[in-house]
Amino acid sequence: MPKFIEAKEIIRTALESQAVQSIVADVVHRGDHFEYERHGAKTRLVHRPDPFAKKADSEIIGAYCVARLNNEFELVEVMGRDDIDGARKQSKSGNSGPWANWYGEMARKCVIKRAAKYWPRTERLQQIIDQDNETEAVAPPARRCTEEEVNEILELVDAASRDLDKLCRYFGIELIHDINLDQYTQAKAMLEKAVERGATA
Repeated sequence: MPKFIEAKEIIRTALESQAVQSIVADVVHRGDHFEYERHGAKTRLVHRPDPFAKKADSEIIGAYCVARLNNEFELVEVMGRDDIDGARKQSKSGNSGPWANWYGEMARKCVIKRAAKYWPRTERLQQIIDQDNETEAVAPPARRCTEEEVNEILELVDAASRDLDKLCRYFGIELIHDINLDQYTQAKAMLEKAVERGATA
C-alpha cells in the first residue's frame, strides 16, 4: 500500500532540494481576517487567524501557499473550498482515510501541490509529488448506463409514482440519461422498495 505523504514532507523536500527558499501554507477558517489582491505579477496576501474561532474542518473556507523562489520572487496560490472539494472528489480515497480524518492537512497539501506546478522542479521534488499522485490516484469514472438500464429506471419511477426531477437532483445529475452504473444500482434498489411498499399498502 502506498505511503501517505504529509504536506510537511513535500515542503521539506522542496526546501532541501533548493527548489524554493521558503514556503508558507495554511488553511483559512470562517472568521479569520483574509485579504488577497493581485496586481499584475504582484500579489498581496494577509491572513490573521481568529484565535477564538471554531477550528472544525467544516469551518475551513480555503487554503493558500506562498513560496519565495531563489530569485526572491514570490508565487502565491489560493484555493477556495469548492476547488479543494473538487480535488477531493477526484481522489480514490476522497470519502475515507486522510480526507475524512485530516481535511485541513489534505487541503494544505492540495494547495501546495497546485502551487508547485509553477516552481523550479528538482528531481527529489518531482519524485515525492509523483509518489503522492500515485497514492491519490484519480478514481476511474463510473460507467454510464445503457439505454435499456435508463428505461428500466423510468419504468420504476412510473410504477413507484415518484418525481423524476427529484430523483435526478438526489443524484446530482441534470438528466436521467446522465446516471452512472453506481447510481443506477442505488436508484433501482430504492425504487423497487417503493413499488413493493405501494403494492402492500
